[in-house]
Amino acid sequence: MNRNVGLFDRLFRVTIAGVFIYFLLYGAMSFAVSVIVAVMAVVLLSTGILGMCPLYSLLGLSTDKKSKK
Repeated sequence: MNRNVGLFDRLFRVTIAGVFIYFLLYGAMSFAVSVIVAVMAVVLLSTGILGMCPLYSLLGLSTDKKSKK
């Protein structure tokens, strides 16, 4: 599994996932919106922690400087 998500991108994804989780715990949202926000938080958190984004792989993109060499 090759990393294709750079450090800044990973930190940004984890931070946004944290904001989404905060809104899930303390925000007043409908059930449908809560499910969508929860899925987005899981995807952002997992790609941020693993450093690998399947969409980037499909598109041939990379924000990781080490993988460009």
